[in-house]
Amino acid sequence: MSHNSEFAIGIDIGGTHISGAIVNQKGIIKPKKTIRFIKPPDGKQGLRLIKQLIKGLVRLSSRSIGQLKSVAGIGIACPGSVDFDKGIVLADSPNLVGWKGTNLKKPLEGTFRLPVFIDNDANLAAWGEKTFGAGKNTKNLICLTLGTGIGGGIIINNEIYRGSHFYAGEIGHIKVLPDGPLCSCRQRGCLESLASASAIIRNYKFFTSSQWAGINSAKTVFDKARRGDKTAKEIIKRANYYLGIAIASLINIFDPQMVILCGGLAQSGNILIKKVNQIVRQNIMPHHLREPHILSGKLGPDAGLLGASALVLKNYQ
Repeated sequence: MSHNSEFAIGIDIGGTHISGAIVNQKGIIKPKKTIRFIKPPDGKQGLRLIKQLIKGLVRLSSRSIGQLKSVAGIGIACPGSVDFDKGIVLADSPNLVGWKGTNLKKPLEGTFRLPVFIDNDANLAAWGEKTFGAGKNTKNLICLTLGTGIGGGIIINNEIYRGSHFYAGEIGHIKVLPDGPLCSCRQRGCLESLASASAIIRNYKFFTSSQWAGINSAKTVFDKARRGDKTAKEIIKRANYYLGIAIASLINIFDPQMVILCGGLAQSGNILIKKVNQIVRQNIMPHHLREPHILSGKLGPDAGLLGASALVLKNYQ
């Protein structure tokens, strides 16, 4: 691959849409394009949509990048477990069913004659924040993606830590309350079942059975808490507590320079970050040099897409 490859194509697969962009080495997105769907596609349909998206991006940007000549490759952020070496989806995630066993790498490399890298979306959100966002110049960091579920990415010595079976970083499934609520993984008391956006919405509806209407996002619950709603305040306090307990354990195990919170919930500001910081401080082993650094990501919803592009550019520097 020539060294004048200035761009990468980044793709982010979500439960309601697939986004793609052409990104330069500074993390600047040239064109961005999104395909939305009501019913999530299976792997076969998904592959077709990704091809369609990439062709659309190249058409949009052909003047600025001379077709595919200056593109180093394609990076894809995919939910669930992914075999990074082979580019195969190893397991479905709750939001995307029918992808298990799908090889994304071979068909895309065949169509576009470009190298293709596929990784878990939370790993790539962590890599995006490390390359272009809040984690710049950081060797060791942990990133939590706080949304419908809770994902995690771990960076050790400037490398994504994927584990022995590409299953590392399942932070949402740290057990923080034995015999707690049932989780999507069929275990009980996982962090995801207590502190994700869906858990916050579910708990609010449960404790205020008269107010089912109008609560369709965790943001609504946070807004109610800010306006003094006692139930909302209590639910968020509990979610923050479990999040802080899990992060304290991660800091004790990995000793990262920082923990970055990404995803929808991380945009809630001080009501989350400040409280989680307090709980973490109360629950980590004291160390005279260590100051836990927990902060919001800077890349917003583009973290996975930018991480996918950064992964390509890292391999072709």
